[in-house]
Amino acid sequence: MFLWPLSFTHCHMDTLRDTRIYVAGRCGLVGGAIWGELQRRGFTRLIGRKHAELDLLDSSRLFALGWLPQVDLESGIRLAYQDFLKRFGRKLL
Repeated sequence: MFLWPLSFTHCHMDTLRDTRIYVAGRCGLVGGAIWGELQRRGFTRLIGRKHAELDLLDSSRLFALGWLPQVDLESGIRLAYQDFLKRFGRKLL
């Protein structure tokens, strides 16, 4: 199985195997594949979190730190899409 992020052609594998690697969503489809491939290649210092442990949709911690959004969700999606089209739209057509 070839996974692009795991193509370590320019690195020393022995040095990388001693590195801690964090895999988010390790029980999901992509995270599970990355986790398995790293283990197959001999990496032992893996740190993983399941999707439920991450709770990426809970913004209460950000609000508790004093962060407030500058745009509402709908405007943010519209601005992100317009930026995407500006950067990549012509290349896709």
